[in-house]
Amino acid sequence: MLAIAKHIITLNDFHLHLTHYGKEPDLPDLLLLHGFLGAGDQFRHLLPELSEITNPVTVDIIPDSGLLSSLKSNTYLRAGTGLIPDPNAISDPNAIPDPNAISDPNAIPDPNATSDSDPKQDHEPKSEFGSAPRTDPVPKPDFKLEASLLTAGLQKAIANFIRPRMFVLGYSMGARLALSWAVQYPDHVSGLLLESGTAGIADPEARKERRAADAIQAAKIRSDYHAFLEEWERNPLFMVLDRIQSRPHILTDACSHLRSIQQRQNPDQMARWLTDFGTGSMPPLHDELQNITCPVLLITGESDRKFCEIAAEMEPLFPDACHRTVPQAAHRVHIDAPDAYLSLIQEYLSDCDQPEKPATPQSGIL
Repeated sequence: MLAIAKHIITLNDFHLHLTHYGKEPDLPDLLLLHGFLGAGDQFRHLLPELSEITNPVTVDIIPDSGLLSSLKSNTYLRAGTGLIPDPNAISDPNAIPDPNAISDPNAIPDPNATSDSDPKQDHEPKSEFGSAPRTDPVPKPDFKLEASLLTAGLQKAIANFIRPRMFVLGYSMGARLALSWAVQYPDHVSGLLLESGTAGIADPEARKERRAADAIQAAKIRSDYHAFLEEWERNPLFMVLDRIQSRPHILTDACSHLRSIQQRQNPDQMARWLTDFGTGSMPPLHDELQNITCPVLLITGESDRKFCEIAAEMEPLFPDACHRTVPQAAHRVHIDAPDAYLSLIQEYLSDCDQPEKPATPQSGIL
């Protein structure tokens, strides 16, 4: 599915890449936040259906300026100013640039950015957006991907390019980021959809143990990233019990695409995400959930018993939340059971649009 527009917001130590796949005024905006080792493009198999009921926007948060080099050479960039036309949409006569792109006066120009008239650009390697291996530099030693910094940066980006209130869907690490953002900016969130998410670890000793475990994993990532990926994929969280494939080609394509995304990641950056914004490093949010008044949908896969238990514990802490468990799915519900996943989203949005009905669907198993 072709993107309508791309935006890059340049902040002090990282970039936010927003890709818009719809701009229908009568449809709600839906922000999609990916998980650890992933990218916004991992939701691509859902976008055709999502664009019929929402205006989907994917987000990639990139430390430092490395991903700018992966933009196709015929794509122009002016750091911090907003619009990045989709490389595939340049020849599309129906592609509509965003006339409301707003310049960020506080943006720091990227020293590596080149204009479309720069002759040196013709000699750069050409690749599709996000398809080249990420060779991004490691962020500054004193820069950490902390929740407060990430949510402030995300809010600044969204304030410029999306309507003031939106629905936010986050998967795993993205669910933790979505929850952190909703705690800090509750007035800007119409609703939360949290897939395989957690509010952090409440016990200080358990957090300390998790940080130590994440540090070991980060060392594995830096020493042999491909060996780490092989080990990562054997995690029981991702194992679907008694799978019955209703659309095997969709499942195979989505899994293969995610695997490709993972293999192209920068190991140093992935290690930083784990140590800086891992579950043991993020501030626990359990005591803040009572202040999130928007409707919350907690989605877990039936085979992922750990996160089913976490969601069941979180559900009563929200004023308006429900937990739905999806059969034939594990941690990656959006990949394991896309049809059921899309049905849940549609049902949730429909209920949110009808004040006389409950704001969230009834808890339980599909």
